[in-house]
Amino acid sequence: MTTAPTTIPGHSGRVKEILCVGVNPSFQTTLHFDSFAPGKVNRAFKKSHSIGGKGQNVAIAIEQLGWADKVSVLQFTGGVTGKYIRDALDRKGIAQFNVQVQKPTRTCTTVLDYHTNTSTELIEPSGTVTAEECASLQEAAKYILTAGIVRGIAISGTVPAGVDGSLYDALASLKPTPTARPDQVGSQRCVLLLDAYRGVEATLASGKVDILKINVHEAADLSKLPRGSPIDQIGHAILSLYPIGALALTNGPFSAHLFYRENGAASPISSVEYLIPPLEQVLERAECSYDGLTDAGSIEPIVAFLDTMQHHHLHHPTAPATSSTAAMGGGSTRRLTRTFSQSRRASAAHSPIAGASALTPPTETSAAELATAFAAAMSNNPAPTAAGTTAPLITPSTPSSGIRAKRSPGIARVLEEAMPSSSSPTGSTASLLPDLADGAPAVVPDAALSPPGPPLLVLNPLGAGDTCSGVTLAKYLESGNLVEAFRYGLAAASASCLMTESTAHYEREAMEAVYAMIQVVLT
Repeated sequence: MTTAPTTIPGHSGRVKEILCVGVNPSFQTTLHFDSFAPGKVNRAFKKSHSIGGKGQNVAIAIEQLGWADKVSVLQFTGGVTGKYIRDALDRKGIAQFNVQVQKPTRTCTTVLDYHTNTSTELIEPSGTVTAEECASLQEAAKYILTAGIVRGIAISGTVPAGVDGSLYDALASLKPTPTARPDQVGSQRCVLLLDAYRGVEATLASGKVDILKINVHEAADLSKLPRGSPIDQIGHAILSLYPIGALALTNGPFSAHLFYRENGAASPISSVEYLIPPLEQVLERAECSYDGLTDAGSIEPIVAFLDTMQHHHLHHPTAPATSSTAAMGGGSTRRLTRTFSQSRRASAAHSPIAGASALTPPTETSAAELATAFAAAMSNNPAPTAAGTTAPLITPSTPSSGIRAKRSPGIARVLEEAMPSSSSPTGSTASLLPDLADGAPAVVPDAALSPPGPPLLVLNPLGAGDTCSGVTLAKYLESGNLVEAFRYGLAAASASCLMTESTAHYEREAMEAVYAMIQVVLT
């Protein structure tokens, strides 16, 4: 059998099974405010740094599944901010192919307002990439994609100044074609997921794109239909315009949709709708399930999830508590409680049983049934694959087949990885403790060090869409079932909103909890 090269000239990274293309990364700063007033002097009570950029977020989302050994990033980086990104990805064990550029990597800033529980994103313009630098990236991509190892490609986001859509066309043209002989390198099909909509018409028309994952507003623009058009009409328009396998549409905290053709361009378009529960509802249902159970073995995932949210989430004494929470952005603050003696079963909602058919509308579920669903979701038994789907393209090194095989690290550890004790891009020494603003109380991700008062749920939707893309691609490569893969992607995206410090990070306990409550309905 032919042996594939795992390294390429001039790069230290090793070729992995999933390649994430991130040509427009950013150094991400998050500022936390009691209340943010535009046009006024605003003092943050905390600041944190992390990696930004859609391609980088996609890779991190895959790493968060425990797949760091299966993913690599192809990217432009420059200056001290670019070095921060390279160092941070190194610490996560994510292989990189870096093309050094003259201009420093851009800085983007997220403003979190705890009073309104809203987020504002400030995006710095990217530096201009030269033609020589762009050619170097394409040459690196050629080596990577001809090695016969890559099984999945994610191309995400906008391109930097100096680059146009022809770069994505060139990268898509390098997508490996399966060889005729199964004993040869490159005998398995490669899946290309595109998470971009500006200037990608030629890429979509090439027939190389298997999955287009964008939001509803982007899809409306791409379809040339007015924003606000029926989602079903938008989905059919795009699949009629372009020879793509599937279109996955997100819509913030509202229902998501998947449109696909099962047997090529000649087959009719099928679609499913995903009803996403608010995170508040997920937390309340987990509490209710705990109240109604005595079998400790069945409730371990619920307890782990509640413990994570109770003991590791952010606290701040001045933030208000309100009653509604959105799953993927635009939510509000909520007080968390664990008074298990006071059950909230009266407000139980509909929830599908984990492992049920992806196309079967769910029925109302009792607390005990939900606990069984959680236990099934946390087992090592693979989820059923829809009839007619392809065999898994990736065999994970862990025994999980789309299901968590071991406890993920706590949020505090995730934050430590995102804010390592090392030199910051400005040359100062970064610390795990937040910056103090003129005597403002320090706010740290540890209940033992937090100010007194009840814990609060504060959401940061930045990077949720990228998280969805990464998890969807990984789960699809693993199972061959796109309906279930997108459901996992949506669950991870919702769970990532709980992580205010870093983009594309999430607790797998939280992902499984949301996954169990997402309803999948054939439309």
